[in-house]
Order: sequence, then structure tokens, then C-alpha cells
Amino acid sequence: MNLKTNFFILLAFLLSMQVLQAQDRNILVNEVYPSSMFKDNGGKLINVKNLVAAGIYTKNAVGDGVTDDSDAIIAAMTWVMDRLKAHYVNVQPVDVHWSELWTIYLPNGTYRVTKPIVYGGGRVPDPLRLTDAAREGSQKIFLVGQSRENTTIKLDNNASGFQSGGYKAVVAFSRFDLSPQVIFNNMPSNNQIRNLTIDTGTGNPTAIGLDFCGANVSRLDNIKVKGSGRIGIHMRTGTTAGYQSNVTVEGFDYGIYMEGYSVNHSVFEYVTLANQNISAVYLTIASASIRKLRSTNSVTGVTIQNSTSFTPHLVITDSEFTGGGTSSKVFNISNGHLFSRNITVGGMV
Repeated sequence: MNLKTNFFILLAFLLSMQVLQAQDRNILVNEVYPSSMFKDNGGKLINVKNLVAAGIYTKNAVGDGVTDDSDAIIAAMTWVMDRLKAHYVNVQPVDVHWSELWTIYLPNGTYRVTKPIVYGGGRVPDPLRLTDAAREGSQKIFLVGQSRENTTIKLDNNASGFQSGGYKAVVAFSRFDLSPQVIFNNMPSNNQIRNLTIDTGTGNPTAIGLDFCGANVSRLDNIKVKGSGRIGIHMRTGTTAGYQSNVTVEGFDYGIYMEGYSVNHSVFEYVTLANQNISAVYLTIASASIRKLRSTNSVTGVTIQNSTSFTPHLVITDSEFTGGGTSSKVFNISNGHLFSRNITVGGMV
């Protein structure tokens, strides 16, 4: 082959790689740590399979797919949040910056759960507005799995409480039992979750896979959410902002649902959305930037809907929408703003 032919082969290869990367890259992380970094040895990591030795709970999570690990994981989150609440109470004047940083670590395994995984006990108050029930002050929750392929939080099929009575998150970074449902958290929270699969099972129509927030800055990376229910990834807390990448959502009525507050702005990159029932992405009372998204759905790709005086807006580039029929819309906009560039469409309008 001559130089010109080689050039076009290389160009075709690079273009094909660019197309393939318009999706979750599935980065195959295997995150392990030396024993010295865990709490029972004086470190700042909490191994959910070693909670007894760490002095956190009376039993360990097992991760065998059979044992109910709900209470063990909740206990680890509660332990961290109780330290945060004590910090707020004891520091005068109130300091909104928490100096401690604990990581809750889930080694490889299937962690069977039967109820929402969120910190227990009372609300973590906003230290600047302690009596405001609509505000929350949680921050610096790090939930880390060893690997997305082999670390799964699995809700029971037909789990009690997930058929009716309001939507519930399988994994949550804020409390769904607060009133109102859309709460406000303006702490510099820096919440993070990575290297996990969340499986909501079947027969759970009110389930939300992950309810995530991170006021001012957050990080969601290398996450897969699959199963049945209302929403795969939900961002309902104001304010929420940060960089979220390498994400797959399979199933649910909505893949990614963003709302909460006018200054909420999450940046998503390298996302795969498939098999949604209503819309792959839903945006209201918020804004977002998305790059390298691939949606393979027979329903609407992106819904932008204004439900209050806050007008939502979206910037989306270098993304693909395929799999729909000629009646399927890539964008369904009701009183919102959209900037799009380099969008590939297959079988949709």
C-alpha cells in the first residue's frame, strides 16, 4: 500500500475510535489498598467487611449475595455522618469546612440490600441554619468500590417498600425522608462515588438507583446503574455541581434526571444510556453540560422542561442518539435552552 492509502486507513481508524468513545469507556479499575490504610490499623478507610474490628458496628458486611448487608453499610455511613454532626456542634464559631476525610470501601462482592442505603439517625443539619428542616449539611461522603465489574449493591427483586408510596433511592447521599423532597445543601461537600454497580433488580417500580449530590463540587466515576424503577441517577439537591464520567445506565423510566436548583450544574462525559421507558435524560430547574454520550433508546433522547421560574439549559456535544423510530425525538424542549454540536442521529427526528 502507498503512503496515501495508509493515511486514509489511519484516518478511518481514528474516526472510528472517536465514535466508539462517545460512550462509557468502562475503564476497568481495580482499586486496592494496603492494610495500614484501614481504620482498624489507624488509617482513614473503612472496610465494610471489617466493621467489627474497626469498632464501627456489631457485624460486618459479607458481600456474598445472600446475606442482607443493608444495616452494615448504613452503619458505616452513619458513623461518618455522626462524626460530622459532632464537629458542627463542637466548633465555635460554626465552621462549615470539615477537616476529616473518611472513605467507605466495598471490596469485591455482591452486597444484597433490602432498603435504602443512606446514613441513619437524624438529619445532618446545615451548621449555618440548624433549625431549617429543608436544608442539609452532609459533606465529604466517599463511597468507593474495588471494581465496577465485581462490586455490586443489589436490591432484592420485588423489595418491600419499592412498589408504591413514593420514590426511594437504593443508594443515597441525602435523605429522601426529609421534607420537602427537593432539599438544599450548600456545604462544600465534595461527595464522591466510584467503581460500583448498583442493581435495582426487577419488580421495583418506585426505585431510584442512585440519588447523588455534591454541593459546589462532586465526583461520580466508573459507575453502572441497572434494573427497573423510576430513575437511574437522580440529582435533586441544590446545589449540585461537579464532574461525572464513565457512566452507564440501563433501564428505568429516566436514565439521568437532573433538577433541584437554578445553579445546579453537572458536567457528564463518557455516558451510555439504554433501554429507558420515557427519556434518556431529563432536565428541569437546573443546567448541565454533556459530552460523549451515547443513547440507544426507542424513546426521547433528552427532555428539557421548565416547571418553575428557573429556566433549564443544556450544552451537549459530540454525542450519539440511535435506536429510535421515526416518531422518536432526539430533543423534546418545553421552554428551555439548548446548545448542541456534533450530534449523530440514527432513526430519530
